Amino acid sequence: MQIRSANWLLIDPKVCRYPRLSPLSITAPLKGNFQNLQPKDCLLTFSRNGIYRLIAMVPKKYNTYIIYGSLPPATRAEQAKSFNEDPNGVLIASNAVGMGLNLHIKRMIFMEMERFNGKKSVPIDASECRQIGGRAGRGIDGAGEVTT
Repeated sequence: MQIRSANWLLIDPKVCRYPRLSPLSITAPLKGNFQNLQPKDCLLTFSRNGIYRLIAMVPKKYNTYIIYGSLPPATRAEQAKSFNEDPNGVLIASNAVGMGLNLHIKRMIFMEMERFNGKKSVPIDASECRQIGGRAGRGIDGAGEVTT
């Protein structure tokens, strides 16, 4: 396979495939029933407003943590650390969770399947869904889960 680089040279990229270390399964939808939340769930939305809206919907028996892209890096790291250490934590996050954070997420719950691209709302593509959904099950014992 060849791709054209910015300076119009042809280069051969190296494609690396890595096996998933823990199973990942698709589970029944939440259907807006926040009483079905579980510790180590991550509610995913694509806007900061969506994050703050979801905070009010999480039952008070859970400790909530938030992560989004424009959160200051030190605050983001502290939220990630606190979530990972809290056995009763629920994370509310944007797609920033798919970018290199090590989070102990058991179940990734997509609260929406569209995001704003700067001009209009567009469906998230399959690769973005796999990247974000694949965060579930990392750093924990057992399988990860993905749902809506």
